[in-house]
Amino acid sequence: MELSFSTVSSVLDSWEKLRVHPNYEETVGIQLFKNFLTLQPNAKLALGLPRDLDITSRGTMEGNRRFAKKASYFMKFFLLMIGKVIDMLGPDMDTVEAILLDLGQRHVRYGVQPEFYVSLGQALMTTLEANLKPQDFNEKTKAAWVEVYAALSHSMILGHNQLLKETTG
Repeated sequence: MELSFSTVSSVLDSWEKLRVHPNYEETVGIQLFKNFLTLQPNAKLALGLPRDLDITSRGTMEGNRRFAKKASYFMKFFLLMIGKVIDMLGPDMDTVEAILLDLGQRHVRYGVQPEFYVSLGQALMTTLEANLKPQDFNEKTKAAWVEVYAALSHSMILGHNQLLKETTG
């Protein structure tokens, strides 16, 4: 996994701008979770949510404790994970890749499907665009995020597929 200094720098700079939002884990995390489930409704079952859960309803978070708990866990875990990985971006990408391969293998047990990564990437871009100023999420920055997310998710999908290949022989 090779990423240029400029790419990593753009992602780090925009990530820091996102993290200064008040309650960013909650507000940004909920947006990300809803954006993801809108794109990938089949993920509801993998996350232990009812298939017919209407995530577009304003009362979903307040009225469905299971959704609120899952959304809270998902957003904190994902934002923590992506924050740690982004902090590790740089010269030692082999370590990051090994961690992501292992993480991809672990996600198989949770029912994660490879197509979930694509939808999560799209949801992430939508969420970043909604929460960063246009000058902080311009075409260059978006391209950097797409490149970084593609590299990270590719490693996780490889780990996912390696485990499936090992277990099915």
